[in-house]
Amino acid sequence: MRILTGLLAATLLATPVFAHEYKAGAILVDHPFARAVTSAQKTASVYMTLKNEGAADRLVEASTPVAKSVDAHINVKKGEVITMQHLDAIDVPAGQTVELNPRAPLHLMLMDLKQPLKVGEKFPMTLRFEKAGTVDVIIHIEKPGAMDAGAHHAH
Repeated sequence: MRILTGLLAATLLATPVFAHEYKAGAILVDHPFARAVTSAQKTASVYMTLKNEGAADRLVEASTPVAKSVDAHINVKKGEVITMQHLDAIDVPAGQTVELNPRAPLHLMLMDLKQPLKVGEKFPMTLRFEKAGTVDVIIHIEKPGAMDAGAHHAH
């Protein structure tokens, strides 16, 4: 009985870690999050980890009711200047993991926000992959200094 109770407790304690993962075909979407922004800000970035357990795929579209549109961007450094460039899609190579986090060059940009993003709140987003199809995810809003998906599994 103690073993069963221990296993149940371990399962309950582990649930928050897995509650932030989503699956679209062979693509695992892990810990989607955004940083909080004020009502004066009209854009915000969304981050997540995309792990492809199958054939090469691409994230071709994203949408959310909290913004007019969602664009894929990459940060490109030219000399000392970093600029954002629009991407038509984000490649997710076969058997690879693609990081969208503040330390990586890739991110999704929420354009023309309809509301502020407040710490502790969440909002829905739909991701569409070329091969894996569509998946609905919940974006958790974290403090402005939140750095990457690996450090924030305590939801």
